[in-house]
Amino acid sequence: MDQNSINRGGGEPGSTNYAQLNQTQRFSWTLDNLLYYDRTFGDEHTLGITLLQSASSNLTETSAMTATALPWNSQRWHQLNSVSQLDGFGTGLSESQLMSYMGALTTALTTSTS
Repeated sequence: MDQNSINRGGGEPGSTNYAQLNQTQRFSWTLDNLLYYDRTFGDEHTLGITLLQSASSNLTETSAMTATALPWNSQRWHQLNSVSQLDGFGTGLSESQLMSYMGALTTALTTSTS
């Protein structure tokens, strides 16, 4: 029983059967790419480069349906098409995406003392 069942008779003879179906589906992914490069020039100079690329995506889909005056108490939300009209329905879609980049450069100079 739901929070409004008392208003519909709450299972008493002559009461109204009620059903509600809410569904949510989510899909997310992340992809990271790293590239490193190190090089020494001669005996004294070193160079390091780091590059990063990252991408992510999130998708959420929702749907909801409600119906009253269902013919059978036991059918719940399994056959909402048995009523002539739904009391309410709705859908939702939320998408977000992110792309980012980063780079770092390091250098070093080493001198020897003799």
